[in-house]
Amino acid sequence: MLDIIASPGTSPPGGKPARAREPIIDADVHPWVNGDIAGLKNYLSRSWWEHFDGRHVLPNQWLRPPLARASSNRIDAMPPSGGEPGSDALFMKEEHLDKHNIAHAVLSSIQAGKLAALPNAGEALALARAFNEFFYSEFLGVDPRYKLAMVVAAHDPAASAAEIRDFGRKPGVVAVFMPLLNIMMGNRHYYPIFQAAEEMGLPMLIHPTGTEGGFPTSVHFAGGTPSTYIERHTAFPQIGISAINSLIFEGVFLRFPKLKLLAAEFGFSWLPHFLWRMDQNWHQFRKEVPWVKNLPSETVLQHVRFTSQPIEEPEKPEYLMQILDMIHAEQTLLFSTDYPHWDNDFPQHTLTRLSPEMRRRIFHDNAAELFRLS
Repeated sequence: MLDIIASPGTSPPGGKPARAREPIIDADVHPWVNGDIAGLKNYLSRSWWEHFDGRHVLPNQWLRPPLARASSNRIDAMPPSGGEPGSDALFMKEEHLDKHNIAHAVLSSIQAGKLAALPNAGEALALARAFNEFFYSEFLGVDPRYKLAMVVAAHDPAASAAEIRDFGRKPGVVAVFMPLLNIMMGNRHYYPIFQAAEEMGLPMLIHPTGTEGGFPTSVHFAGGTPSTYIERHTAFPQIGISAINSLIFEGVFLRFPKLKLLAAEFGFSWLPHFLWRMDQNWHQFRKEVPWVKNLPSETVLQHVRFTSQPIEEPEKPEYLMQILDMIHAEQTLLFSTDYPHWDNDFPQHTLTRLSPEMRRRIFHDNAAELFRLS
């Protein structure tokens, strides 16, 4: 275990962080396509464009943030060129990558995540390909620091697996973002996707999509449907917990031993309790899952990673340091900003009490290893 807290004279709490210009890998950045499906016209086949006919839009969750424009995006991140925050690759390059010394920014599209709300598999597959082509051209073609978590439509696992083997070969594609359906993540339904991702050496990425609990095909919340945005936003960790719980006890990482998972934006302070509870239940009931040979906590530490945003803010800062110790953060945690959302974390104000070595692991090395970046 690495030392977590900075030594005297390195980065005092509340002071200016040392090593501020060290390269950073941002594991969770959200680009946008202006115009919704209409903005993808140049990346859709003629037949599919005629199918959508300008009438279709991706569905929105009814429970919107009680913020300006009912949007999750920061108003001050709106580009001078017009359009939504995250839609201008050049502005994002200057405002985010250059300003914060971001060496690599992994793009995962929450907009594309809405595909989980579509009941039509053909539509979802066509839009997934269009989103991938759009971001590859309009972002990765602008600056090589942009990397892409390609989106797949899990409605048709075989077709999505073929997409991974095709599009996943492109330089700069570093992960597979799979918007979760209302099927437990460990279910064999997803096996073709996992197999293709493992073959291509691409980690899986899951992330809240804004569709949770709002549509028949998208993942549901435990206990029912929230009635307010604050309930929905607070309950996001249960989606990550449920997905990992299913992966572990269904034996997915035994079947696909090289597969990795990044659970982005689900938090991490719940992880100690979750690991302890899984281990305890495994000791007591493992004859029910004889294929699970190792402690669940050991499998999570080997195969699963988490992002830092939204960083938890407990009553005492030392509590957070204790949690980082308990989750082996020098191995499991990746820094992320969630740019351009209202609650994004800036690197100079995040985890300022870390030792230099621990900071390097979280802000750069863990992501470099997971995404195979230099």
